[in-house]
Amino acid sequence: MSAQNYDRFKDAPWFKPLKVIVGGAGGIGSNLIYLLAKMPYRIYIYDFDVVEAHNSCQMLGGFTNIGKLKTRAVRELAQKLSDNYGIREFGEYTSEGMVDDIMFAGFDNMKARKLMYDNWKQYQLTKVEEPAIEEPKKEVNLFVDMRLAAETGIIYFIDSKERMERYEAELFDDSEVPDEPCTFRATAHASMLIASYAVAGLVNKVTNVEWGIEAREVPFKLNFELPLFNMKTIV
Repeated sequence: MSAQNYDRFKDAPWFKPLKVIVGGAGGIGSNLIYLLAKMPYRIYIYDFDVVEAHNSCQMLGGFTNIGKLKTRAVRELAQKLSDNYGIREFGEYTSEGMVDDIMFAGFDNMKARKLMYDNWKQYQLTKVEEPAIEEPKKEVNLFVDMRLAAETGIIYFIDSKERMERYEAELFDDSEVPDEPCTFRATAHASMLIASYAVAGLVNKVTNVEWGIEAREVPFKLNFELPLFNMKTIV
């Protein structure tokens, strides 16, 4: 990516070369990856599914990619629109999947979401503390869980042991998910909105770490209902 691509925000406190792992390249994931690709991030995408007619309308890129792997379609479009060639694609996310400090779960099922979270949690809890140094290490540790149901959504931002416990108390099995019509499970505008707020949470977290103070809000949970224009944050 050329330096000119960053001219509008290169002095932002969150402008950092970070590594980001994204699980899911559908409605939420495709929009999220496009936004992340506009930044100097290395992005690793996991998804084994292909673009089909019934889900193309909610994805960035859409109908022209039918039959193509979602990861391939999203990577190619993100590169074309952002000139970011630090994007890599992988298949299904498993227990052996890549783990790092910043991870986004945009899967369409709880099983995959919980698997990615468990990997991230174990990675965080087993880190070896480095000897004390004069300048604290500016490390951004964040797990973002994004859930969408047509015109409503939930985002969790997990960045501490206390939030891990609260988040785990709200996890549930796929069998408990209400059976909604497959023709009204996601919309493009809601997918874009949830992706935007997810990125906002990341840049706020990066800013707080960079400045060394909690200057920007990173809620534990954000709920929105577009039909009512209702949005609620829980800290």
